[in-house]
Amino acid sequence: MRAWLENEISEGHFRPGDRLDEQELCKRFGVSRTPVREALLQLASLGLVIFRPRQGAEITRLSVKQIAAMLEVLAKLEGYCAQLAARRMTRDEQDRLRSILLSFLPMVEAKDVAGYDEANHEFHEAIYAGARNEFLASQVRDIRRRLRMYRRNPFQRPGGMERSYAGHHRVAEAIVAGDDAGAEAAMHEHVIGAVGLMDFLAELPDDPGQPSQPSDSNGSSVVEAPRRERGGARKTTTRKSGPRRKSAVAS
Repeated sequence: MRAWLENEISEGHFRPGDRLDEQELCKRFGVSRTPVREALLQLASLGLVIFRPRQGAEITRLSVKQIAAMLEVLAKLEGYCAQLAARRMTRDEQDRLRSILLSFLPMVEAKDVAGYDEANHEFHEAIYAGARNEFLASQVRDIRRRLRMYRRNPFQRPGGMERSYAGHHRVAEAIVAGDDAGAEAAMHEHVIGAVGLMDFLAELPDDPGQPSQPSDSNGSSVVEAPRRERGGARKTTTRKSGPRRKSAVAS
């Protein structure tokens, strides 16, 4: 359940500010409220969900200032990963990095966004592995996880894959050459350039607080949708969801 919810959040099926209906989650998974609450608490520990008094759980909504701060830290940490990888990667790991780099070209030419997104993940993971610092890698993954819902389909923008590939090429060259300072600078520029703040902000939902309506396999929404009854009282109901949207945060 936790994995399903985390994936739904990361893929943009929930939007920041959406309130989660615990009863609908219980129905979907056929469980009591205890495991549902435990799953939500685990997501809260990752910064993906928050609990509000008398309102229950909702998807964390970051401010523009928080997003900008996280992007700055992400660029620094990714740069440090590249710096360490330039010092610590084995020859076999360098060969694998080159192989992943070569795999990008046909995807760029074919405009294969899905394939490029997957290869992009492999490229960065190869660098994290080469850095030999799992704590550092976990911090990078955590930031990427929290930002993912705010940035959908970055490689679909005109020239997005080409710019990303050029950055990957500079990073890989520096790492393989053992140029730790060059690798750090190239990665920092790659992340900041590929996840430019203005472009990033332009991709944010028009109204991050407006609830979307992700559904379960039976079409029932698991997001709370408040409506007013007679006398002004508010009651939580469920309704059918619209089409789902995919998302990716990448560089």
